[in-house]
Amino acid sequence: MALANATVDSTRIWSEGQLVVLEKTLSGLTGGALVTLPVSDAYTKAAPHRVDFTVTTKPTDGSDVYMSWESTVANTESDSEIDLRFKAGGGGSLTGCVLKVYAKFVTSGQQGRQSIAADNNT
Repeated sequence: MALANATVDSTRIWSEGQLVVLEKTLSGLTGGALVTLPVSDAYTKAAPHRVDFTVTTKPTDGSDVYMSWESTVANTESDSEIDLRFKAGGGGSLTGCVLKVYAKFVTSGQQGRQSIAADNNT
């Protein structure tokens, strides 16, 4: 799946305690550019509780990589998305960088992807 300013190379999903973790491997990053990443592979209509990342391949110039999580759109009718921005430290480049983004969703307050109150009313 190609995005503006990045490419999604792979996607995995798993449970981690009371979290559902969506992992997306990104490459082809454009430094400082906004990456709008769909998170429909996890709990659609939900916003992630936390977003982290890990660099698996450093940029070719050895720069450190930084991420800012700028916004989340948790749609009720379509897929949710998160807006991320990646930058290289010290004026470096993200060329050659590969990283994994982890969107973590809390599941303990939901039953069947609905609120507990909605489930208890049935």
